[in-house]
Amino acid sequence: MTAQDSLREPLTAARGAGPIEAARIGWRRARSFNLLNRGAHSWTGALIAAWLWPFETMIVALNWGRLRRLDGASMTLTDGTSPRMSRPVVLTAVALLLAQLAVVVAVALPLTVALLGPLSASWAAVGALVIVTAPLLLELGVRLTRLARSPEVRSLSARQRELAAGSGAPVFVMSAFVRARAGEGSRLLRALQEEWQRTGAVVLFNPANEAVAAYYQRHGAVADSPSRAVMRFDYRAGVAT
Repeated sequence: MTAQDSLREPLTAARGAGPIEAARIGWRRARSFNLLNRGAHSWTGALIAAWLWPFETMIVALNWGRLRRLDGASMTLTDGTSPRMSRPVVLTAVALLLAQLAVVVAVALPLTVALLGPLSASWAAVGALVIVTAPLLLELGVRLTRLARSPEVRSLSARQRELAAGSGAPVFVMSAFVRARAGEGSRLLRALQEEWQRTGAVVLFNPANEAVAAYYQRHGAVADSPSRAVMRFDYRAGVAT
């Protein structure tokens, strides 16, 4: 932190979120993290986001106690302990999942009928479901492929335990950092960096791409792996960042 930072207004990141805000966060995550939105947002990416929205909202609900937010920005900070869930947010996510299921059935039924000519009833139903859920299946395949190609990301939890055991410092894994408007992300990051500095914490994360890695580097992050697939904010005593 610089002297200029110390003169700024104090910022406090809230924990958790209500059902409406959690659904908004789920949408921002679905909109930001899909195979068509690795950079600038696109309208095709928004179509995939609509399929991912209920699942991202459920992830928010199941990790409710790990959620940190300020204004329209939010992230998940995992410390290795079991997270607290929010029943109202879980119910919101279930409602979104049921709505999605209704849409799938409404679209798949007439498509199944259309496929009955060339296919048997069972294969027509399977084909209709595959066509309707293709965005979800593609997204799942892309995410699994990326994970398989990055051993550093797969071993994040082990790296977290290693750092915690070796230093005794609080060690977090940061994920799903999103914001609604420009400038909100840097405000949340500044608020949390002040917390991390006070507690001497280490924060590990996987930047989405090189541009994002450069952004975090400007905010004091350093590489935790040669490829920068994993980076960290390190506020342990005697460690320069």
